[in-house]
Amino acid sequence: MFPWTIRKKYPNTWKQEYRFTIILGIALIAFYSCLQFYLHDDSHGSYSVCTVESAYTKERGGMLGNMNDVALIGVFETKECGTIEMYAAPDGKNIPEYVSKIKAGKKYKMYKAWSTRNDDRDFNTVRLEEIKE
Repeated sequence: MFPWTIRKKYPNTWKQEYRFTIILGIALIAFYSCLQFYLHDDSHGSYSVCTVESAYTKERGGMLGNMNDVALIGVFETKECGTIEMYAAPDGKNIPEYVSKIKAGKKYKMYKAWSTRNDDRDFNTVRLEEIKE
């Protein structure tokens, strides 16, 4: 049966279609707004200046879907900021390559991740930038 014959037979379907379209539109706008908020990288925001004592990689550990999570994370031990972790390297690099470029004894500007925005010690970082003195 064609839609125009159904609408002639049941005239209230227009109201239901409009209601459904408006609700679907609001749901899509809310969904994409949440995606923008949670996935947006604001690495130009909050940062701390820390002196790196050592940089190494380790396995994340734990269980993920009944399997061990062996993804590598970068760990930076610093004097001022404690232990800082990096879960994803910027610019499409992998963690071991990025961590190997970090030199011990130098100062770095460590941009904080959204998950640890206000912490002064033991936070997560999204990228490091060397400070030239």
